[in-house]
Amino acid sequence: MIDAVSGEPIRKANVTLAQIPIVMGIRPSGRSLTDDFYDPAQMPASRVANAPPTVLTTDEEGKFRATVNPGRHQIHADRSGYLPVPAGINYLSLLPGEKLMGVTLKLNQHAVIAGRVVDADGEPLSHARVHCLRWSILGQNGQRVLTQQSSTSTNDRGEYRLFGLTPGKYVLAADSGSSATFFAPGVTDLDVAAAVVLVPGATRRDVNIRMPQLNSVAVSGKVLGGQGHGIVSLMPRHPALMMAMTRQYAAPVEADGTFALQNVPQGQYVLNAAGTGPNQARLAARINLEVGGQAVTGLSVSLQPGAVLRGVIRAEDAPPLTSVTLFFQPTSLGVSGGANSRWDRDGRFTVAPLDPGTYRVQAYGLPAGFYMKSIHLNGVEVSPHALELVAGPGEVVVTLEEGTAEVSGKVFEKGDKPASDVQLLVVNARGESVRSATSLIDGQYRITGLPPGEYRVFPVVDADISDPDTFDRLSSSGRKITLGQFAREGLNLVLN
Repeated sequence: MIDAVSGEPIRKANVTLAQIPIVMGIRPSGRSLTDDFYDPAQMPASRVANAPPTVLTTDEEGKFRATVNPGRHQIHADRSGYLPVPAGINYLSLLPGEKLMGVTLKLNQHAVIAGRVVDADGEPLSHARVHCLRWSILGQNGQRVLTQQSSTSTNDRGEYRLFGLTPGKYVLAADSGSSATFFAPGVTDLDVAAAVVLVPGATRRDVNIRMPQLNSVAVSGKVLGGQGHGIVSLMPRHPALMMAMTRQYAAPVEADGTFALQNVPQGQYVLNAAGTGPNQARLAARINLEVGGQAVTGLSVSLQPGAVLRGVIRAEDAPPLTSVTLFFQPTSLGVSGGANSRWDRDGRFTVAPLDPGTYRVQAYGLPAGFYMKSIHLNGVEVSPHALELVAGPGEVVVTLEEGTAEVSGKVFEKGDKPASDVQLLVVNARGESVRSATSLIDGQYRITGLPPGEYRVFPVVDADISDPDTFDRLSSSGRKITLGQFAREGLNLVLN
C-alpha cells in the first residue's frame, strides 16, 4: 500500500478482499464459461455462497498478505485521510496455486478547500452556505456539468472548510439568506468564475467569496391551459448547472392558475410549469426568463400537451423486434424524465407524452449483430443524439441494420507481461463513451456490438474518467481505429 503521489508506504490501512462468485455458468464479463476467452478448469466458479470477505491491515511497511481461494476477487483499500485512486486496482484474478506478489494498491490523500465569505464591505458573513461544485462528465454522452460534492456553513468569522475532496477541477459557490448565488471570487456569471484545481493532499486556504447584496424580487403570473393545482419552478439557464442547483425556487399553481415565486435573486433562469389537462393528461411549458432588479409580474405561461410518439422499428432479416426498447433521455434543461417505448398489439411502439425539448435516443435489447442506423421523425431523418420534440403527435421510424463490429486483443504491461483486470474504454468521434470491457487473466479482451465508425480505445489505470480534463487527455491519446460493417479488428495495448 503506497501513497499515489509520494510513493511512501501507508501503514494501518484496511484492505478488504471479497470473492466474486460465477453464477449459472456465466463469468463476470457476461460470456459463457466455455468460450475461447475462458477455461473453467483453470479458474473454477466459487462454490461458497455469501463467503465472508477477508479483511487485513497493512503493517509498518505498508505490506499485506492473504490466502484466498482461486477465482476473481474485488479488492478495496481505505484509511482515514485517504481516498482510493480512481480506476486503480479493483479486481484480482488468481489461478489455482498461483501467487500474486508485489500487488501495489494506491491511495490519494484527500484535499481541502478553505476560505472566507464576506459582503461588499469585506465584513464576514456567518451562516452562509458554501457549495463545492466539481466539473464532471454526465453519463456516457460527454456532457460537462457541475455536480455538488459537499457543502458547509461559515462560522461567526465567515470562515468555511471543505475536506475529503478528490483531485479535480472545482467551482465554489455561496448564498446567504435571500441573496443570489455567487461563485468565487464573487461573480454571478459561471463563465467567469474561478476554477479551483486540486491535486492529492492539497489544501487551498485562499478561496474567498465576496457577496454584494443584490435585489431579490417576486416573479408572478398566470398559467393558462391547465386545470390548476400544478407547479412552477425556476432553475439556472446555464446548462452546466443542471445537476448542481444550490437553491431551488418553486411555487404551486393556484386553482385560478395564478402563481408567485418569492425572493428570486437576479439572474437568468428557465421557468418550468407543469399541470394537468382533461383526463389528467400531463401538460407542460418552458420559457427563458431574465430577472433583474425589479419584480417580474404579469407573466403568461401557456401549457401544452407533450409529444406523443408512435412508430415502428424496421430491420431486414431480423428476428422479432418486440424485445427492443427505445429510451428517450432528456438533454435539455427543464425537461422531465425520459421514457421507454411500449409495444402494442399491432407490433408498433408508443412513447408516453414527453415534454417538448431535446432528447437522446438509445436502443436496448437489439438482436445480436444489429445497430440503430437511422431515425426518421415525421418523414425527416433526425439525429438520435439531438432529437427535437415539439408538442403534439409524431410518427417515428427506426431502422436497424446488421453488421456490428468488434475489436479484440491483449493488454500488456511493460515487458510484455499480460495485464489482467484492466478497464478499457471505447470512445466514438463525438467524445461519447460507448463501450467498456475488462481484460481477462491472460490480458485478452473483446469488445463487441460496435456500430461502424471511428473510435479510440484506451486503458484506464489510476485515472478518474469522470473528470473532463482526464477523460479528454486519455481519449485523445487512445489508439484510433476505424471499423466497417462486420469488421473484426485486432488491437493490442500497452500500459504506460
